[in-house]
Amino acid sequence: MIQVSGLSKRIKKTKVLNNVNLNIEGIYGLIGPNGAGKTTLLRILSSLTSMNEGKIFINGKDYTNGRYVKANKYIGYLPQNFMIYPKLTVFDALDHLALLKGMTEKN
Repeated sequence: MIQVSGLSKRIKKTKVLNNVNLNIEGIYGLIGPNGAGKTTLLRILSSLTSMNEGKIFINGKDYTNGRYVKANKYIGYLPQNFMIYPKLTVFDALDHLALLKGMTEKN
């Protein structure tokens, strides 16, 4: 389970995310219009960027204040323009990344 409480992100003077609260159980996709903050939220949860305010709990463990860098083993993120392996299918790219993370076919 992922719990996000009061998450905010500013880039310069612009608030990109403002007081986001989520409780996520299971596997979900994130959809919404351009500029809604989907990518920013996923980048924060994947520890690719930092948040300015808020708390993140994954499976009941507090990953706030930089500790969420260790949480990326629980989060999968495949951006739309994944250019590392442009000739791979989505399945093959995910399979390759899972192997890099040490996952087996059984996982």
